[in-house]
Amino acid sequence: MGKRRVVSAKYLVILATVVCLSILGLDRLADVPTVRFAANQLLAWTLLLAAFGLLAGIFNLLYIHAQRIWRGRPEWSMSLVLIGVALAVFSVGMVESSGAFGPLMQWVFHNILTPVPAALFALLAFFLAAAAYRFLRIGRHGSSWMLAGALLMMLTQMPLLRGLLPDAAYATMHWLIDKPVMAAMRGVLLGMSLAMLMVGVHLVFKE
Repeated sequence: MGKRRVVSAKYLVILATVVCLSILGLDRLADVPTVRFAANQLLAWTLLLAAFGLLAGIFNLLYIHAQRIWRGRPEWSMSLVLIGVALAVFSVGMVESSGAFGPLMQWVFHNILTPVPAALFALLAFFLAAAAYRFLRIGRHGSSWMLAGALLMMLTQMPLLRGLLPDAAYATMHWLIDKPVMAAMRGVLLGMSLAMLMVGVHLVFKE
């Protein structure tokens, strides 16, 4: 009895997926008001589910760090800072009468929220460079060209070197980033999407 219910649930998931993909595909191919309305409703439901997922993730994060503080685990002070900052930003959002576009909320966004991901992305660039250097050994055949190209692309994006490069060199680098590099990135994203689709199909049809 339980196995039949699992099989029925799998077929319902497949049917819902096929229906949603069909609606989105028809919305891209033809301008039909009914299909456009259904696609907009699917987008609204997706945003609603994403909002609930984000709230669930925030509560789970706060719960985990609260448990770490309560039990006195290592680096519990960093958990205390995280919870304090989260509550402070939440309080600012609740107090600000103008909403997300209020002056206080904009100050928090530009001076607290924006510098944090900027610093993380800056560290990520150095981490990727170090990882590429360790993986693409200079002694390997052809790896030095790949490493030199990656470092050159990264250096040309720095504002400090923008004024030192001639316009022709900068135009060449911009063309390389806009054409071959972007094509490679799209290929990687397409491969990741197909891989995720295959994993989802495998999980649905798995016994």
